[in-house]
Amino acid sequence: MENEIRIRPLEKDDIPFMHKLYNQKSIMDYWFLEAYYPQDRITSGYEQMKESDRHRRFVICKDEENIGLTGLYDIEPIHRNTKFGIMMDPAYQGKGYATKATEMMADYAFRILNLHKVKLPSVGVFSIPHRWLVELIRFLLAVYPPLSLVRLPSKLELGVLRPVNT
Repeated sequence: MENEIRIRPLEKDDIPFMHKLYNQKSIMDYWFLEAYYPQDRITSGYEQMKESDRHRRFVICKDEENIGLTGLYDIEPIHRNTKFGIMMDPAYQGKGYATKATEMMADYAFRILNLHKVKLPSVGVFSIPHRWLVELIRFLLAVYPPLSLVRLPSKLELGVLRPVNT
């Protein structure tokens, strides 16, 4: 299958790839963040997150090539919710890889970590770069039945996903 990808845990060896993505304006504009991240800042952030049980970060791979990053952040085991993030190398955007990675992360969050909610980051849904997020969630709701949209998008909120009680 052409869109066959896998996710694997983020390792220290992936810091140069993170640095590449974090310093591309076209990627960082999705998250309203500045596209300037020195490698030592990324390394420091990696070291802090790897010691935490509240974060799970992964590299999205196609064959043996790194094509993106994804993760669950601020995992709250008592309230059973988390935040989701994803960024794709521009060469692999628009090819369905983000959709597949999002499905895989939702499955991991709900089935493996037994969470109840996956929150999506606050983004400007009316800006062109963020419209793909809204479409991705609509697609995910259609093809992944255990998910339900709890809140509809507002000006700066995309919504929350949670499993449906069946």
